[in-house]
Amino acid sequence: MKRLRCIGFLAIVVLLVSMLPYASRIEAAAKPKAKEKSVTLYTDSEVYTIELLNVNSGAKLKYSTSDKKVVKVKKAKVTPVGAGTATVKVKVKQNGKTYKVKINFTVIQKETAVDDQPQKSENTVDYDALAKQRTEKLMADLKREPNTTLKFDKAKLCQSTEEVWTGIILGCKDSSMFHLYFNDVEDFKYLRSEEEYLNALPSLNELKFLAPTKYANVVSLTVTTSEVRDFYPDEFAVDCALTIGKTNYLDRDEKELYDKIIDLAKELKGKNEYSTVKNIHDYLVLNFEYPLSYFGKDVHMLSYALETKVCVCDGYSKAFYFLCKATGIECIIVNGTVINPDGSKDTHAWNKVKIKDKWYAVDVTWDDPVPDEKGRLKFYYFLVTDKDISANHIWDDTDLPKAESKDLGIIYETYGSYDSVSGNADSLAYIKEKLDKGLEKGLPITVQFFDSSTSQTLYSDIWDVLTDYCSKNYCSGEIAYESVGFMGYLYTIKLY
Repeated sequence: MKRLRCIGFLAIVVLLVSMLPYASRIEAAAKPKAKEKSVTLYTDSEVYTIELLNVNSGAKLKYSTSDKKVVKVKKAKVTPVGAGTATVKVKVKQNGKTYKVKINFTVIQKETAVDDQPQKSENTVDYDALAKQRTEKLMADLKREPNTTLKFDKAKLCQSTEEVWTGIILGCKDSSMFHLYFNDVEDFKYLRSEEEYLNALPSLNELKFLAPTKYANVVSLTVTTSEVRDFYPDEFAVDCALTIGKTNYLDRDEKELYDKIIDLAKELKGKNEYSTVKNIHDYLVLNFEYPLSYFGKDVHMLSYALETKVCVCDGYSKAFYFLCKATGIECIIVNGTVINPDGSKDTHAWNKVKIKDKWYAVDVTWDDPVPDEKGRLKFYYFLVTDKDISANHIWDDTDLPKAESKDLGIIYETYGSYDSVSGNADSLAYIKEKLDKGLEKGLPITVQFFDSSTSQTLYSDIWDVLTDYCSKNYCSGEIAYESVGFMGYLYTIKLY
């Protein structure tokens, strides 16, 4: 009988529990929490909305921030104010209990640039905050397996920030995936953020830290770089040496390439940025030669270009980049496509360079005649604008500095006063008008103008015009034209 009463009591308890609202039972089992415990925003980010879990509809919520100079909070809306870190607290009252939920916010200064032109070197970024965030995330993601002992080379341990830099540079040079070793998880403090490494090492396309998987007295990290980079390993190593000003990790061949660049840069350094850039341009045009036929990777390599003075566009653009960088002038390599005079297209590389806070486009390869003409120096693609070079160059300009100034381009100074005419009919009308006005003053007469193209029909039509004028005015005439880069063909008509 006692056993039956016990069973009856348990049945009543089960019935009462089952009658509780479903939501109440869930809330009793799970405490309120934030969907995201750590949030990173930029100073110009849109308002962030906090999402809470395990909160019923009748709960009372109160929001507060630890630093109003970093973020402001109104109800669930968080607005970034300035760079730094702050904690937003949410007091949740429900079911007769009070809970506190914390969300950590990191606000990073938005990258800024002069005249709205992205220029990574001038960005103001709180790298300390990013590095701290990176360390905290790695610590949180660490999968602890105390019984696992890793074998490692003590010589590869990263025991300082400088050793981390060296490890990353050597690893990126030799492999697309490698490891960094630390004596203890506390040594994560020597790590910086991916953003800082990418900004300081411009030839890196991608850099990503993956969470360490095991540790005992050693921690292993995996760093991944893009498998296809614009530079060969020795070029990447030298680029890093020029960036951070240290050469201790260069091998003998890399140090030889580095010294060759430094020595040549000293010879070409001028009185100011402009004269230095012009000296580099002139040296490459006068001394380098584009091969009429080529194969293999040598003609794409900087070391081969400096040694043999023979290279394709990769060699020209790399040499220009490294020599500018060695003289303290900011420069980048642009990769894209060019439209040849015959209408065919080829992959191509050229440069953008910064002089007195303004960016300019430079294509040394297209300023060097093919086949090579000793002593011939052209400035058709020297310090020109993006708009003008885009007449026959195609590239993705996203995140690249804009070249918009004509202040220093020699082509503008030399040919800027000439008229441009398009089409046979307009060209002939232009010639007749100029010849008529010229005859009023007397012979000789010279007419010069640009046409976007040249054709046998136009050439024949101009001859017919000259023949007619010469027969009426008892004179002689001649026609000449030459290609002047993106400006088209410069026609010179003479009567004498």
